[in-house]
Amino acid sequence: MLATGDGLATGDPRALIVRHELPDGRVWGSSSVTLVGLAPEAPEGAGVRYDFTARPGDPRGFYRVLG
Repeated sequence: MLATGDGLATGDPRALIVRHELPDGRVWGSSSVTLVGLAPEAPEGAGVRYDFTARPGDPRGFYRVLG
């Protein structure tokens, strides 16, 4: 899955979900991920999808937010 890196290390500067070890030993990283999908040709309201996870790195953690 592209959002979880698709094989790219979380320490890589190109990563969407990041995890960086700081010089003092602490770790800074993404705490959540939002995915938004848009389909311009869909009927009004049907062309928007919003998924969320509070568990970055776990593709099973995403759920659809209904609006």
